Amino acid sequence: MGYSVLDTYDREKNKELVYRYGLLKKYIESDLFVTLDQKKDGIALEQIYYSIAAGVAMIFATVVAFIFQRRFGMFSIPLFLALVISYMLKDRIKDLMRYYFAYKRKGKYFDHKSTVRFKDKAIGWIKEGMDFISPAKVPAIVMDLRNCSNRMMSEYSLLDEKIILYRKLVHIDSREMEENNLYTVDGINDIFRLHINRLTQKMDNPLVPLMKLDETTGDLLTIEAPKIYNLHIIMQVRSEDHSDFRAFKVVASRDGIKKIETPDLPGRE
Repeated sequence: MGYSVLDTYDREKNKELVYRYGLLKKYIESDLFVTLDQKKDGIALEQIYYSIAAGVAMIFATVVAFIFQRRFGMFSIPLFLALVISYMLKDRIKDLMRYYFAYKRKGKYFDHKSTVRFKDKAIGWIKEGMDFISPAKVPAIVMDLRNCSNRMMSEYSLLDEKIILYRKLVHIDSREMEENNLYTVDGINDIFRLHINRLTQKMDNPLVPLMKLDETTGDLLTIEAPKIYNLHIIMQVRSEDHSDFRAFKVVASRDGIKKIETPDLPGRE
């Protein structure tokens, strides 16, 4: 009938078949998908903060210029030096205030905001943010879950681990979702993918040589042993008044993920 079929010998024809299969699969499942319109979160407020920082820095430079002008007069060497120094400090003050505002706003604002659409109708939004944080800002319950798999008490400090905080806030209007769907829908599935390709590229050789004496002959043997790294993931899923924690340990090497362990933890809410 002219449709593509699997060919044992023609790889190019099979490639086209797989492509058409993917299109058909997406077409059939399109009624179940939502789309996202992503943009940076808090752009207007960020510009206001930066404008305030620039204004404060300019006030400082202007006050310094007025003070030295009244004391030393116009076009004097002290005034010239004062203007140069105040200009240098003005830029530093502006950058420091911009850093202060940017740091303070991270707890309330996110990096990106996406509008969730179903059949071109907005049914909610998703906000995402990521930052490196210090151990002092990590809740005690999270550190307890991290330390449950320690082999020694000081493992965290010895390895100089870095902590990444990823946040996602999801809001779905159930009424809008039901009105725009022919089927009964309880919610949406949010699939979270964590790629560690860039991390594995920086890892050491997957096999390291170890020396051992043969117990029978006394010869020195070289044995290659796997070199692994541990990535600890603590997830908190919160909905209204309910909060649930999950802990995972990803064991990986430069060749990729070896296994994923789930520590035995007491139930927490």
